[in-house]
Amino acid sequence: PARSNSAAAPMSTATDVIRELQEAFYEARSSGHQKRNSSRFPLNFSMKLFPLGGRGKQLLFNPMEIVGRDISATGIGFSHESEIPQKRVIIYFYRPGSAKFAFEAQVVWTAPLPEGGYESGCTLVRKLHPSEIVETL
Repeated sequence: PARSNSAAAPMSTATDVIRELQEAFYEARSSGHQKRNSSRFPLNFSMKLFPLGGRGKQLLFNPMEIVGRDISATGIGFSHESEIPQKRVIIYFYRPGSAKFAFEAQVVWTAPLPEGGYESGCTLVRKLHPSEIVETL
């Protein structure tokens, strides 16, 4: 499991992280005019979400499968089948044969979808250092 209370290592800037994701997972294109401060890019692939407890420890239950909607330098939007039990989470980006990324994030909103399930938005808190990402995530 990932640890969020380990010693902080130098982290990439948000712009560097977006560039890494673009190179690793997709050819990004802006999703049109937005009323946001940072551009959003489509992000249509599966990820895992791990809820964190009050002291940043990963809670012991199965991760949620989520499907990305879009990402910016400061946040990420995604859909999911069930409610997220905690506001602090780890979002794990994975694709076989590709780079792995994980972020600590804060859920800022959740809304039910008309067809069932939910849509949520998170603020990206920090990129986890590779030593904090366990292969079994």
